[in-house]
Amino acid sequence: MVVGSSVTALPLPRYCGSVSDLVEDEGGNCGDEQGGRLIYIIGGELEELVESRIVNDVPIDKLLQRATGTSDKRSLIFNARDV
Repeated sequence: MVVGSSVTALPLPRYCGSVSDLVEDEGGNCGDEQGGRLIYIIGGELEELVESRIVNDVPIDKLLQRATGTSDKRSLIFNARDV
């Protein structure tokens, strides 16, 4: 599992390219049939290509169990094969 956050101007697809070798694909030693995951915390709009590869999109407020609308950040989860 790789975790990243949008703290720089590096676009998400470029970030994925820089960490893709760190995410185990199917057949790796992650313990499940789907392989590793990338969890990326981001706010704002996403490119259509990025949106098409998201497995799960969870508002950060929900993860932190706080009032909805506190933050525009969300946690995007991608399978290894989509990184």
